[in-house]
Amino acid sequence: MHLDSALALFIAIGIILLLIKLRKHVGYAILAGASFLALATLSSREALTLAFSTLTSGATLKLMLILFSVLLLSYTMESAGMLSRLTSAISKIGGKAVLVTVPLIIGLLPMPAGALVSAMMISGLVREQGIAREKAAFANYWFRHLWIPTWPLYPAFLITMGVVEAGTLQLVEINLPLTLAALVAGLLITYPDLEFRSNGKFKEALPELVKNAWPIAAIILLALVIKVELAYAMLAVLVLTFAYTRPSKAEFKEISRKALDPRMAVLIYGVMLFRNGIEASSAASRVIELLSGAGLPIAVVAPLVSFLIGFAVGIEMGPPSIALPLFISFVGRGDAIIGEHLLLIFAAGYLGVQLSPMHLCFTVSVDYFKASMSRVYRYVGLASVLSFAMVAGFVALRGVV
Repeated sequence: MHLDSALALFIAIGIILLLIKLRKHVGYAILAGASFLALATLSSREALTLAFSTLTSGATLKLMLILFSVLLLSYTMESAGMLSRLTSAISKIGGKAVLVTVPLIIGLLPMPAGALVSAMMISGLVREQGIAREKAAFANYWFRHLWIPTWPLYPAFLITMGVVEAGTLQLVEINLPLTLAALVAGLLITYPDLEFRSNGKFKEALPELVKNAWPIAAIILLALVIKVELAYAMLAVLVLTFAYTRPSKAEFKEISRKALDPRMAVLIYGVMLFRNGIEASSAASRVIELLSGAGLPIAVVAPLVSFLIGFAVGIEMGPPSIALPLFISFVGRGDAIIGEHLLLIFAAGYLGVQLSPMHLCFTVSVDYFKASMSRVYRYVGLASVLSFAMVAGFVALRGVV
């Protein structure tokens, strides 16, 4: 079976979106779409060679190593109570700023139900200070996800890094305007409800902060300051955290059960196979050729496609896994990356996910605070528009697009 590469790519994306809609794991969905693309555009021998070379490539294996190290670290800190003690120490400092700082702290470690954890941490403050439920739900949801573009522990960041072959610090620098824009947008909306004032317990809280935040600080130091390769930095911090927390056999078994999810390995493999299949079939250049013929500027189409995919799937890994490989020639790779192009595509996909009704964290936050979904959605919509406007303004000032 040999189809036109552009047609095969559109069918592959349709397969992925359909399977996600049917609540199949995103990893299996992307692997199915990638397999279809390879089989529909390459010979059987070429498809098998591509599948094997992708599986054994250093880039694929390194990405899997980093992702599983991240998950092991997150669940180890959770199991040891480091996360709860960390947020407790933050709360001791006082002030309504906890409404923002606790979701930010919890957001440093990507974990399932993270929005619920931060919601429980700030619920007491919300009741005591009479903060509107909608503002509380918005702050918990928005600031919890602020680190996705720039924090190397998030799967979306890691997948982007693998697809465009970027260095850790390189990708942080490219996406930093997005995180800053989202922070400013969120603060503009929550500022009337904040009070940046210490209650005088900083000295009391400092030892707890240091004792429980050091793994995060160590990652920043090794990966972003000393510039140790992220895979080695994560392994080093993970080993030190194991030595520090000393989990029992039962705890280690439970941590491993949660973290070593084979579906995540399937996700990484599927993403890399999808990217390599698009290249091998020349599907991306064919699609761009069709779009150019229709008179649509790629600088508009690429972010739009990324946004729509993010909105459709509601999963942060969706846009970099599905949309980004399609526009790799627009973005570039390695030392040839055009940062502004990558920033636009990532920002559009990220905000699409934030606005998606399928994003579970949104529903969890609204439900926990018993807030009006429509009112919270207005806050999220306003913050998203402000964020993208700031990012677009930054890109326009750079004069690249």
